[in-house]
Amino acid sequence: MKYEPLFEKIVEVGCGLGRYVFLLKEIDIDIEGLEFFEETIKLLNSWKIENEFDVCFKAGDVTEIPYKDKSLSSYLYFGVI
Repeated sequence: MKYEPLFEKIVEVGCGLGRYVFLLKEIDIDIEGLEFFEETIKLLNSWKIENEFDVCFKAGDVTEIPYKDKSLSSYLYFGVI
């Protein structure tokens, strides 16, 4: 995280259960989560509503990131295979 532009939009690809997304969002980093498994996204979106988190999770493939060119400053991945 030392070299990340922390005040611009970041996406974590392969976010799984979103632990890093939730953690970084709590310290005011503009981050979203991208996960391949739609069931996981449904679970995350339900959990965030129940717990009043203002964070975005999207279903998508890391090889076809659903963001416009130049709309992200960076992306994070922790073990996507």
